[in-house]
Order: sequence, then C-alpha cells, then structure tokens
Amino acid sequence: MNMATLTKLHNFIWYGICETTETTNNEPIGECLPFDLNLGNNIEQVWLTDSIGNQTHWNYENSENDFSKLLCGNAYYIKLRTNEDGVLSQDIPHAVNGDHDASDFFYSPSECNQIG
Repeated sequence: MNMATLTKLHNFIWYGICETTETTNNEPIGECLPFDLNLGNNIEQVWLTDSIGNQTHWNYENSENDFSKLLCGNAYYIKLRTNEDGVLSQDIPHAVNGDHDASDFFYSPSECNQIG
C-alpha cells in the first residue's frame, strides 16, 4: 500500500491508488477510501485546485470548510501543524508524496503507473 509520510511544513501529494493496490478495512482491491481530515491528525490546512483553477480549502480551526475528506484521484497542497518542537508529521494511506528527493520514482496520476 502506498503511504505518504509528510514531514515538511508545505507538501504536495497525489491522493489515490491504482486498481491493483490493496486498500484498508478489507475493502475489495481497487477501491480507494476517502481520508477524513477531521480525525485527530496533524494537518492544519488543505487546498484543492480543479482543472480550471478554482480553489477549495479546508482548515482544522474552521467549522465551515469546502470539504472534509481527501478524495481519490486528486492532487492536494497540505500545510502541517507545528508546535514548539517544529513541524508535526502526518501519515496518509494511499497517498504519494510529491517530494521527489525522498524516493527514486514518481507516479503519473493520469495513468497511475510507476515511472523510473
């Protein structure tokens, strides 16, 4: 299973899985489950931009957000929370971190294939 571990203040991720990737909660192979942003995590803010440039936003301090879950098949910009020790990390199942320094491969979202 793909899992992104976010450790930087600002992160770009692809959220989704390929049809041959395992899922959680014993769901059938190929079904991607939403990631609930309200369940005790270290995410401060999330932005989603659609294909024509419209942006929607989620903030952990706001009760009226544009969305509350990461949905498969989307790229997100995520800002993590901090404390006196620095940036708090966050694991996100079924996500691919946009940090190419962390690995020697990347994914093509349109084809869901590993490249390189």
